[in-house]
Amino acid sequence: MEQNFEPVNWKWSLLENDRLHDGKSLVWENNTLTEIKDEADTDNRTEGRMGEFRFERIKTHMGTDIFFPVVKLNQALLEEQNRTEGEHFFDMRNETRMLRLERFDAVAAERVQEGLGASCYLRKWFLEADGENYDAYEGLMEEAAGKLYLGTKVLIPIEEGSHYVFTYAGMGNYTDIKMERDVILKRLIRTIKRG
Repeated sequence: MEQNFEPVNWKWSLLENDRLHDGKSLVWENNTLTEIKDEADTDNRTEGRMGEFRFERIKTHMGTDIFFPVVKLNQALLEEQNRTEGEHFFDMRNETRMLRLERFDAVAAERVQEGLGASCYLRKWFLEADGENYDAYEGLMEEAAGKLYLGTKVLIPIEEGSHYVFTYAGMGNYTDIKMERDVILKRLIRTIKRG
């Protein structure tokens, strides 16, 4: 089953019905979302879907460390030329993956949330991480070399209405992208909570 991207009428049924361990995965390539049979999408793999991996601790100028699981498909992000950062943002991206972390004050965070909610490229849902629910937006994001990434933006409240916005997206097998996202996000939330 395929769904080509047309922003106004793109059907979200493939994303909404995607389940872990159902023997199927979604693949985002050439602006087309395709459901495939996936032997790796099972819960009886002793090494897990991602296999063994190491963590790379990334110290950002924002003062928030990111613990990054280094796997075959995302390891090129760690190369210095793929990074930009400032006092309120950190960004790593290449042809197949994008990670971005931004910090917004209360007023800016409210504008960001309104913009995300109004986008025809994203659908709102709630993502459970580390025992809590977070506002999340899933769908198509920022262009890379003329192509769109498929991924998730998650709002993480900090203090007095301020928020971090965490983005992880990519191209290729979306189940892999989501697994990588979840590993990063779980550790990121713990880091933010510890202050």
